[in-house]
Amino acid sequence: MPYNTLPFHTGGSIGSFPLSPAPYFSRVEDQELDVNSTDHIGDNASNTKKYQMLAFRPGFALQASELNEIQEHFQMQLTLSITMMHNWISSGLGTHWGAWDSDSVSGGSLTAPIDVPNTGIGVGGYINNGQTIHNSQYAITAPGWRGSCPLHPFHCSFQSGDNFNKFPVTVQKFSLPVPRYEVSFWPGWWLVEVGGWWDGTIGEPPEDNSGVPISGMKHWVYLDGIKPDTPLYTLSINDSDEDKEIPMGFTIVSKYYSCCQEDADLNCDPTLADNANGGIPNDVACGASRYAIEVIGANFVDVSGGDWGDHNSEDSDFAAREELSLVCTLNPARKTLRYMNNLLIYREIANI
Repeated sequence: MPYNTLPFHTGGSIGSFPLSPAPYFSRVEDQELDVNSTDHIGDNASNTKKYQMLAFRPGFALQASELNEIQEHFQMQLTLSITMMHNWISSGLGTHWGAWDSDSVSGGSLTAPIDVPNTGIGVGGYINNGQTIHNSQYAITAPGWRGSCPLHPFHCSFQSGDNFNKFPVTVQKFSLPVPRYEVSFWPGWWLVEVGGWWDGTIGEPPEDNSGVPISGMKHWVYLDGIKPDTPLYTLSINDSDEDKEIPMGFTIVSKYYSCCQEDADLNCDPTLADNANGGIPNDVACGASRYAIEVIGANFVDVSGGDWGDHNSEDSDFAAREELSLVCTLNPARKTLRYMNNLLIYREIANI
C-alpha cells in the first residue's frame, strides 16, 4: 500500500489534491506523495520525487499544469510548516513539556517529581538537591534550526508498529563487539537545509568546498525507505567518557531534472513533458525543469575539543560539519541525545 503521508490524505489514489483532476493535471500529488505506488520494496523504495521548485527557461513552453503545481507546492510547504509548529509545541506529556529537565526521557517523564522545573520553549533547568536551577544549557528553542528537523519531535505518525514509540530519531546502546550507540533516522516528512558550499554552477558541488555557502533555504522533503518500519539510516558511534557533543545529520544534494529532450547535463524525467492531453506526458513539448533536494546519506563528526577550524582548511573538520544538515547531538559522557534545539530525545535510564 502507499506510504502514510499525513498530514495529507491521499486515500491511495489521485484526486485529493485540489488541482490534480482534469483538466488541471497538477503532478504534485502523484510525484511528491507517490500515491499510485503499490510496492515500496527494493528498487521501488524511493519513488517519491523531491521536487521543490519549477525552473522556467527562455524558449520553452509554459504548461498550464506547471502553474497549478506552483500553487500546490506552496500550499504543501505552508501546511507542513504550520503542522510542525503545532506538533512541536504540543508534544510531550503534560503542559508545554512541563516534565522536562536535564534527566527527563523523551516525551516527558511519567515518574518525574512534581517540582520539576518547566523547561518549555525559551527556558531550561534541572533539580539540584531539591532546588530548581535554571540553566541556559538546557533551554529549548523552537524547531526550524539550521539543519534538518522532523515534522514530529517524538510520536511520529508515519511509521507502522511500535518503532520506539514511532520516534523520527531513535538510539540504542550496545556492549558488543565494542560499547557503542546506534542512532537511527526514520521515514517521514523532514524540513531540511542543504549544507556545504557552492561555486555557482549547476551540477555536483565543488570538492574543495570553494565558493559561497548554500542559500540557507529550507525545504520539506518526504523521506521514504525500503519499508515504513525500517530506519533510513543508522549511525554507529563508540561510547566514551569524554564530555563532548557529537553532531550528526543528513548528507543532502540538490539536482536539476528536465524532460529528457535536451540539457544533457541535467537528469532525465520524461513525466515532465507537456501533459495537456488527458494528463499523459507526450514526447514533443518540454516545459520547465525541476529543482530537487535529495537526502543521500547520514553521518556524524567527532572532533575532540570542538576545534572545527575553517572551511578553507583541508585538515579542518569545519567543512565536514558544515556539509551535514544537522539533526541532533550525542554526548557519550552524559549519555544523552538531543535535537539541535536542545530538546532531549534520549538519556540512558541507568543514569537517571
